[in-house]
Amino acid sequence: MEKLFLMGAPRSGTTYVQLVIAQHPAIVTCNETHVFDGYLESMFAHWRGHLRDPRAIGLSACMDSEDFRALVRDQAELLFEQMLAAQPTDGCKLFLEKTPAHVLNWRNIVDVYPDARFIHLVRDPRGVVASLRRAGRGWGSHWAKPGILSNANRWRRYVTSGLEAEAVLGERCRRLSYETVLRSPADMLGQVYQWLGLPQQGLDLEGMAAQCRPEQLKTGDAASPWNTGAEPEGFFGGRGAKGWENDLSRFQTAQVELVAGQLLDTLGYGRVTSPGLRARMVNGVYNQVASLEWRLGQLRSGM
Repeated sequence: MEKLFLMGAPRSGTTYVQLVIAQHPAIVTCNETHVFDGYLESMFAHWRGHLRDPRAIGLSACMDSEDFRALVRDQAELLFEQMLAAQPTDGCKLFLEKTPAHVLNWRNIVDVYPDARFIHLVRDPRGVVASLRRAGRGWGSHWAKPGILSNANRWRRYVTSGLEAEAVLGERCRRLSYETVLRSPADMLGQVYQWLGLPQQGLDLEGMAAQCRPEQLKTGDAASPWNTGAEPEGFFGGRGAKGWENDLSRFQTAQVELVAGQLLDTLGYGRVTSPGLRARMVNGVYNQVASLEWRLGQLRSGM
């Protein structure tokens, strides 16, 4: 079965987009697998580490790179089969896998599945940061943080890796904008299905998209292979593309824009705070660092 990996920064709307796309009868999907960013990541790390080791240890002592890739592929296929075991797959030609953090592992995925396709979902960093902060103060406190700068840097790291995937993979990696999808999910479906070479004759794209509205996801009434209503309260935000305007202060927005930098312009989001405010923030950080260095110097001189 062909593989399509949907990836992006966390809290970018990947679950919503995943379930909308998966309405096609030729597509099967499941909840996040974390196969490559969790279960198999250590295999790649150990393999590459032992390749640099002067001693003949590890799997590299008994197999070549192609054999190792085949081994990892077998493990991945077994894990995916287990995740899909409870679902009918007859007539399905494509498996849609969605784990946001796989955007940091796309090279390993390509190593194992050289013909796989990818969707890189991008969302306004101010919306991502606002959503991550809410998760960090509630249901997602075990993995998300309530801070501004840490979450903004997280967005930047994930998006930068996704853009690198786009540059390397070309037509095999398609970028989607969360905000554009919200405006017209049916148009997105038509474009994605055409890109995938899937038939659209007889499909009601508007009706398919309507089966995964945010309110339905919250109540568990959406067309989904798992009960989305069992997700923790707050998992599905449903605050719209501009909800962050009510969540972030002007100063917090400036912090996000300062970290996001040129990527905001590259992705077409633009900035809403003034260059003067961002400059004062940079100057403030510089002064704090300089003050800290001076205090450390005073402490050392007194020792």
